[in-house]
Amino acid sequence: METTPAGIESELREVIKQIRMGVQALNEAETRAVKLNDEADRIEWRSYITNQGTIKDREALAKLEAADARLAADIARIEVNRVKAKIRALETESMAISVMAKQVAIEWQKG
Repeated sequence: METTPAGIESELREVIKQIRMGVQALNEAETRAVKLNDEADRIEWRSYITNQGTIKDREALAKLEAADARLAADIARIEVNRVKAKIRALETESMAISVMAKQVAIEWQKG
């Protein structure tokens, strides 16, 4: 990282750009997770309604038939959490860069 005011400003702009992209990625990941979860629910309920047997049997069969869709929904939720973690890391990085910028500004004013 460059310790000149221009270098720090450039770094901060890049982190802010990445945060904006992260927010967009989070929106897309959340939308995907909701859609996949809804699809898993639809598969499970459709299976429950169409299967024969006791309530327990129908529930078990429905869960089994929706397993792949439920796995996809779970993976999508994991992706949402990873994007959130990345955004938090970028926010922390931007705060660190801001502190560094303030320190460099003080040093440049002295010298």
